[in-house]
Amino acid sequence: MADAALNRTAVASRARERSLEYLRLPLTPADSWDELTTRCGGGRQRQGGIKRDTLRRPILAARVPKTGSTAFLSGLVQACNTSAADPLWDHQAIAPLSCQRASLATVREPCARLVSSFRHLKRAMTLSYANAHCRHTPNRCTGHWVHGVHDADGFVAAVRSRWSELLGYPLSLTRRTGAWARGFVKHEVVLLPQTLWIGNFSLVTCTPSIGEELPRLARAMGCSNVSAVDAAAAVVAAVNAHQPSDESFELSPDGCRAARALYARDTELWQRHCEADPRERRRTRS
Repeated sequence: MADAALNRTAVASRARERSLEYLRLPLTPADSWDELTTRCGGGRQRQGGIKRDTLRRPILAARVPKTGSTAFLSGLVQACNTSAADPLWDHQAIAPLSCQRASLATVREPCARLVSSFRHLKRAMTLSYANAHCRHTPNRCTGHWVHGVHDADGFVAAVRSRWSELLGYPLSLTRRTGAWARGFVKHEVVLLPQTLWIGNFSLVTCTPSIGEELPRLARAMGCSNVSAVDAAAAVVAAVNAHQPSDESFELSPDGCRAARALYARDTELWQRHCEADPRERRRTRS
């Protein structure tokens, strides 16, 4: 037991160091397929200190938790064959630091994402929820820290107090294994920064724009069944239009500011790629 605990501690420590190091890297993902393919225009070069080569096909498609990525990946699968897109259904965080590890990813506004994560954990740690870990280890679900949090603002504070621990989540960095094989704490993957899945060789799509951008992306990639993405787009539209009926799942302005400060890297990414005017983005990159 002691050896197992030491091993878990060592794994968490390595994961935390890796996350902190990755979050310090320069981050300028692409906004369009043309921009990504231009960055990977052939020939081995250096770009911002990162090796650049030819674009990997099929391109990896990251499942970034609580960003609409399930609908995004489902649409890609319907529109594109396996030679075009390789969805990472198990939340693998394969760092897109070269064209051979390039990826598609979705980005959500940090406050909305954190509220969605709060709802998810409340549901996932309930005994009536259809999952094996609550059936087999009910005390660990009923005793989870999320049950001591009664509103979204309190959830921000609880996540902040556990930030170092959460960054020790053992994300999978390979295609072979995924986050969902990581035992009881697997659901806390939703609390990790989105930017752990995103790099300079990612193409990012903003969650509210998935319905509009997914067909455009599928066409640019040369996928043959673009009309099939309509169903996925409809799902995303419904999610974007949803307003929580329970006030406990609504952040106050101060709570949202605290969430954006905690997820500062995600906030910067969101503001630059999803709130800024496209012309302004081009000026800030030049």
